[in-house]
Amino acid sequence: MDELRYVIDVAVEVGTTLRDRFWSQNIQSRLKTDHSIVTEADTFADEFIIRALHDKFPQDGIISEEK
Repeated sequence: MDELRYVIDVAVEVGTTLRDRFWSQNIQSRLKTDHSIVTEADTFADEFIIRALHDKFPQDGIISEEK
């Protein structure tokens, strides 16, 4: 249950930061190699979540949409 609480806390922190960035900034976007759009917010969330999961669960592999 501690693992679930940690992941929920990470999701809430990322969501809060994304909400604040969305309302306070003009978010930039670019095309990925597959021609789909990725925003700075996508990249931030991806990197934040990967770092948080790696810190808590270093033995686990991570598959990410943005990488």
